[in-house]
Amino acid sequence: MSTAFEVWPTSSAVPTFRDVIELAEKRLSDRLKEIRINEGIRIRAWLRDEKPDGRATEICLNDPFLWTENQYVWFNISSVPGGTDAYCRRVGDDDIQMWKEEAESNPNARIKDRLVLIRECFRAGRYWVFRRSASQPAIVNLGYGLVAAAVAELTDGFIISWDSAWDFERFPANAQEFRRVYFRPDQAIDSGHRQWAEQCLERLQDDLRRGQRKRNLLRFFGST
Repeated sequence: MSTAFEVWPTSSAVPTFRDVIELAEKRLSDRLKEIRINEGIRIRAWLRDEKPDGRATEICLNDPFLWTENQYVWFNISSVPGGTDAYCRRVGDDDIQMWKEEAESNPNARIKDRLVLIRECFRAGRYWVFRRSASQPAIVNLGYGLVAAAVAELTDGFIISWDSAWDFERFPANAQEFRRVYFRPDQAIDSGHRQWAEQCLERLQDDLRRGQRKRNLLRFFGST
């Protein structure tokens, strides 16, 4: 089963791919240091067409973090297999209706001036979706959320998941609120999320070691 985070910006300013990737790398490295994993994290991104035989083109880091709706961006983390796909969507009437219903029923949507800020998201005219497919490595499970949080931080935006990527009671959340609870077992409301995060955190070191072995092999064969 796949899960996704949506990022809704309140700012009309658009960061570059470099802005997003460098901030996401820093946030991910900082999170790993909290659990005593000191690994250099590298995130790479490719632009792909949504058709099966679509070609992949490595992103120009100075480009704005925007692309068309028939394309997606594939993020890979530190040579670990797998990754996360991201989509740039236009705000439609169905989106606005969904948020209207959410604002009527979700106390988190009415915190302070948050409802006013959510309306600002509609004026921006776009939002991003970060999707994680099933059976991804642990570092991808952690990393795709922190990539989404980096975009939210850079755009003064909000994160929400409609399909239980994390506890629905935590959403909508800004980047700081999200990082404070995401992938932290002691902050999980749902026992399933808590157990999943615990299992992934235990596997992180092995994922990164496999990625390092892959990088070493690539360097070796690339130098011959």
